Amino acid sequence: MRAQASLKKRMMGKDEMNLADFAIGMIGSDTEIKTIERSQVIKTSESRLEQSWLITGSAKWGLPQPSDDDVLLALFYLASEDQFRSQTVPFSRYGLCQVMGWSRCGKNYERVEEGLRRLSTVKIEARQSFFDGKSKKYVSRVFGLLDSYTLIECNKTENEDRSSARFSDVIWSSIEAEN
Repeated sequence: MRAQASLKKRMMGKDEMNLADFAIGMIGSDTEIKTIERSQVIKTSESRLEQSWLITGSAKWGLPQPSDDDVLLALFYLASEDQFRSQTVPFSRYGLCQVMGWSRCGKNYERVEEGLRRLSTVKIEARQSFFDGKSKKYVSRVFGLLDSYTLIECNKTENEDRSSARFSDVIWSSIEAEN
């Protein structure tokens, strides 16, 4: 019963709705594709709005993969645990793996690092599709997800939150606007 309560607590949280509306990565692992476009039409109180996201990965690291979504959500979770007090989220790879339910081993530590590379190099061009929480309107905006990250190697006995990732100003503003 205690494990169920812990899992239920871990599964509760907020999502950044702009990222929930449009997927940011690939389903599968085709590393040749560097750009994808997603589009939809929505009805607003005034008219129909054609929206699109152009997602571009780096030439070297490519587009985010499904496991990168887990890394991003784990960073959101850690930020929420700290009541979103800081744009920079401290973590250890051990702790991130624990949040994601991944085994804590070298292979998964590498997956975290690869995910951080892709998440920090992807660019998104949102056309009439980024909801600005302050103006309460859809706007066009070009942005990234993470401005930077720092990885600090810990020895096997350490589980210190000495690594960090910094959300981009655009994502952080959206979080602060409770979008």
